[in-house]
Amino acid sequence: MKSNVVKFNSVDPADVDFTDLQPLKKLIGNARIVQLGEQSHGDGTCFLTKTRLIKFLHQEMGFDVIAFESGLYDCDRAWRAFANGEAPLESAQQGVFGVWTGSRQTLPLWKYLAEKSQSDLPLQLAGFDCQFTASASRVHLPGELKQFVKDFEIAGFTNEQVESLIDEFNQLGAFQGSKHEPSVFEAAMSKLIDLTATLDGRDAESKKRIQFWHQFFVSTRSLARYRWAEGETAMEGVAKRDAQMAKNLLWLAEQRFPNRKIIVWAASFHLFRNADEVEVPSGIANYDDLEPMGHLVHKALSDDVFSIGFTASHGSAGSWMRAPFPLEPAPSGTLEDLFVRAKIDNGWLQLDSQQPGSEWLGEKLFARPMGYTWMKASWGNHFDAMVFNKVMEPSRR
Repeated sequence: MKSNVVKFNSVDPADVDFTDLQPLKKLIGNARIVQLGEQSHGDGTCFLTKTRLIKFLHQEMGFDVIAFESGLYDCDRAWRAFANGEAPLESAQQGVFGVWTGSRQTLPLWKYLAEKSQSDLPLQLAGFDCQFTASASRVHLPGELKQFVKDFEIAGFTNEQVESLIDEFNQLGAFQGSKHEPSVFEAAMSKLIDLTATLDGRDAESKKRIQFWHQFFVSTRSLARYRWAEGETAMEGVAKRDAQMAKNLLWLAEQRFPNRKIIVWAASFHLFRNADEVEVPSGIANYDDLEPMGHLVHKALSDDVFSIGFTASHGSAGSWMRAPFPLEPAPSGTLEDLFVRAKIDNGWLQLDSQQPGSEWLGEKLFARPMGYTWMKASWGNHFDAMVFNKVMEPSRR
């Protein structure tokens, strides 16, 4: 462990002396998408660590898009707020899930996006989730949808029909059932998808606008299909959400931001691959038939994708919205225990068992990078690196 870890001097986002992180350039290599996971959505120290890594990736390695596990439309609108010079937190709150924007430990990230949005090297915010995740879809989406239908003279869509669609979007955003027959919504969305697929923009900007709305319609139809499906298990819904998030992220990489370098912020659960090989002795989860977003994206882009899990040893975790919970001490022989015994406070472990001295990384080890549940795996089959924080602080309001 001692010979394989890149130690971090700090996890403070204010520390921009990146001397300690320079070895990561070689380890990440030419990957165009770097995916930063997290154990839960209540990992304050992890949020700080990720923000410092994001600054490094942006300033030192040319990554200039950050794609969040938040709404495709919501984050697009939030980025326009950043670009227009609106206040950092208020801009983020238009697009990103509240589990992050309500956290004190993400404030440095929003301030950084705001600062860089006015520079020659912005770090552009995007979203890949098919869900409606923040205020933008409630406040701005109705008017922008109406304007799009009007500007491009979308055949066969009256104001009443558009209003009906907006009602259904609000239902989806509120996790409510369809106001009408889901088949009516399905037919309307399918029609919009077909029509926008044939629209020809007048210039590059209008073509980009058409492509965005087309992807939004595809994504939202997918959301409705699994949200309003009858008789599905929770895991079947999760799998369908991940499948659409993968399609959205691939669309961002291949069409929205071709040739640009993308940082992904999401739960590690959505980023790992080969899920069926992970053993969960507690039986709390069964991944036998699951293909997470990270698996699907890696299958499509291979070495262009670099995925990073996060784990911790001591302290406590928990969303700012509820009381934190303590982390039980890492049992002997677990990955976290090895970090502690090697006297690592914060660091990066490349999960490559092919290098001399790294063969042990091919062994199956217990670790808890997802939901703080103990799982056994040869972790290099699931992530490319693991970042360790010895002490975890929960997300604070």
